[in-house]
Amino acid sequence: TWREEGEGARERGLAGALIAEAAGEIDRAKAEYDRLRSLDLADEATSRAAASHADDDGAARILAEHAQAREAGTSAAILLTEAAVREAQTGDESESDILLRRAVEVDAALPFARAIGERAARARDDQSALLEWIRARREAADDPLEQAYDLVREALLLAADEPAAAAPLLEQALKARPSDIGLRELFERLSPEPPPDRAAWRAERAAETTPAEAAR
Repeated sequence: TWREEGEGARERGLAGALIAEAAGEIDRAKAEYDRLRSLDLADEATSRAAASHADDDGAARILAEHAQAREAGTSAAILLTEAAVREAQTGDESESDILLRRAVEVDAALPFARAIGERAARARDDQSALLEWIRARREAADDPLEQAYDLVREALLLAADEPAAAAPLLEQALKARPSDIGLRELFERLSPEPPPDRAAWRAERAAETTPAEAAR
């Protein structure tokens, strides 16, 4: 069939490129890999082979194009994340960040892109980007406790300059950990006004305290 003929031609082309590469004819091999890629950007073997002969920027472009040609999902997200790492190695943090965000878009459940994006934002002291990555992770999380941890992280980043914005985040986090005294005290300290349930909350905590704990 035409499909089998096409696959056969691709395999022969790939074999020819590999033979040329083994013979030291690198330019010929690269030209053949590029020709094969132009026929099918979704083919991983030719994309990987072409990327192996490119610099980091070129490899990132090849991997991103390959990811774009594939269906959205885990494989595409991994390819975009790899492309982002390659771009970061060239010093192009802006393009790297774009690729990481695309990786999150095609598979929000995969944590790697968010983790790398957060770490990169911390390294360059970019608080705005760091907040965005923390929020993205929180929105993707299913566990209320994990969401609470990220709410606290976000609140701590905002506390110095925007305490009024930090307080509601801590209030949300308290829904997952209502008995957390340290979290409650931080919330009260950052709240513009004393919370209306302050006395009731303290009475509830006191009622929960055992005689042994109270004697300490």
